[in-house]
Amino acid sequence: MSFCKKCGNQLHDGAQFCPQCGEPVGQINPGPDYNGGYAGPSDTGFRQGYAGPQPVKKSMKPLFIVIGVAAAAAAAVIVLLLVLRGGNSHTTPVEVTLDAMTSDRISRSSAQDILDQLPDPMIDYILDSYDSYMTESDLVDLMADELGPISDSLNAYDLSYEILESTQLDIVEILDLEDEYAAMDINMKIDDAYTVEVLLRGEYEGETYREIAELITIQVDGTWYLDYSSFNRLF
Repeated sequence: MSFCKKCGNQLHDGAQFCPQCGEPVGQINPGPDYNGGYAGPSDTGFRQGYAGPQPVKKSMKPLFIVIGVAAAAAAAVIVLLLVLRGGNSHTTPVEVTLDAMTSDRISRSSAQDILDQLPDPMIDYILDSYDSYMTESDLVDLMADELGPISDSLNAYDLSYEILESTQLDIVEILDLEDEYAAMDINMKIDDAYTVEVLLRGEYEGETYREIAELITIQVDGTWYLDYSSFNRLF
């Protein structure tokens, strides 16, 4: 026995149309549904073995977007910290050193800033040139004492500086630098190097003084430092 899918009227076997409403009779899928009635056509009926509604799978795309934004923000913070700490540019060691020298009298803090512009192998070399009992802290104190009068003289000339241009050293020049350090028992791999041209300007008793200095900066393990010969040239 089957029924019209439109009006529910009982249909005779082999009927092509519903005698009540005239609805064409399609293939019927009789059988009790979960409410005890009859299922409709097979394309809408509650079929045997149907597993029921499935949980909707949530897309992971929004999560990936959030992770990407967070990673970009973290990268921006890292870049900002590198900028604030220095070492991000080949001119930074020159700027930090000259800023310390042309500010107020050299303090222990500014002496530490200057010393930080040298890579560790150079600092070890300087310490070895004194005695085995000197520590880096002792060296900072010594620099503050010795550079104080130099800073006073520079301040008397109201010294200022301007970075004019930079020239990147080629591979042969970099290898020559490494050889110079090796001669001092400083084994150090230099990744990159620049010659930085600086205009030093000062005034004293109405006269203006100008001098151009060429300082070398080197990149070691991704951080920029002042070349040792340039360091000696300044002090």
